[in-house]
Amino acid sequence: MENMRLSRAAFLTSLISILYITAFAVMYCVLMPIQVAVASEYVAFAQVTSLVILPHGVRVVATWLFRHEAIVFLFPGATVEAAVLAEHFSLGAGDLVLLILSFTTSSFIAFEGLRALGWYAYAHGAYAPSWRLVMTAGGLASLVSMLAFAQVDFGFATSDFSLWLAANVIIGGLTGLVAWLLLLRFGLRVFVRTL
Repeated sequence: MENMRLSRAAFLTSLISILYITAFAVMYCVLMPIQVAVASEYVAFAQVTSLVILPHGVRVVATWLFRHEAIVFLFPGATVEAAVLAEHFSLGAGDLVLLILSFTTSSFIAFEGLRALGWYAYAHGAYAPSWRLVMTAGGLASLVSMLAFAQVDFGFATSDFSLWLAANVIIGGLTGLVAWLLLLRFGLRVFVRTL
């Protein structure tokens, strides 16, 4: 029984890490360069954060499905994302750890916050999902991440920096979650049709 639990955890960690790293690579290598080329004069910090943060969608969906276990499942992918950002922005070890903690725990903190208020947003088999609660948890997770980002010295802070970065991260997190939910829905439909 213990071997089955370990193999399940290893499988889910690998799967979620692959999805997370793929989502980050698409965001960082495809979406952000397009965003910088098209909207850098219109969108504040277009070169810093995406308006479609796909990894946020992976974090929220993983936490929705696996609750506290998602923290472990997200750790490898979040570490890769944080390491790339740390290299890109020349961040120190403390900032790297803060980013990893934020990426792995922000969604869990949001879901648990909702649960403490009496709203159970996690997936549970007997009931249809409440997408409104999942989106609320995603928005709260963006706020939690934003609190961590505010502590990281990216090297170009100004008086307007925090407000604009917060707006970009919240918008990007929510659009990333919506994009990820649509991809998940499409993927499940294709999977069911192949059965």
